[in-house]
Amino acid sequence: MQTDQNALAWCPIETAPYDTPVTVLAGNMTFLARLGLDAGLSDDGAPCDQWRAEIDGEHPPCWSGGACWASNENEEQSLQPSHWMPRHSPPALQTQGAL
Repeated sequence: MQTDQNALAWCPIETAPYDTPVTVLAGNMTFLARLGLDAGLSDDGAPCDQWRAEIDGEHPPCWSGGACWASNENEEQSLQPSHWMPRHSPPALQTQGAL
């Protein structure tokens, strides 16, 4: 079976869709996350887009509460995602015909 290589290619993070779970690359970690439009606040209190992990605990430790911030609760910079790819569905199950 051949796989469409374009479907598996990493895309620049700037092209990620909003409100859709995707696989992201942050440092050497890959995990499911969702980009929310105006879901966070910048340091000056203005609304800004924010990445949130889809699965509790599956994100860089510097993400406070599963969210990527400019600076986290310890005043440390969060590791920003650099690339994304579509979330892949598991292969379809094949059903056997009646014998």
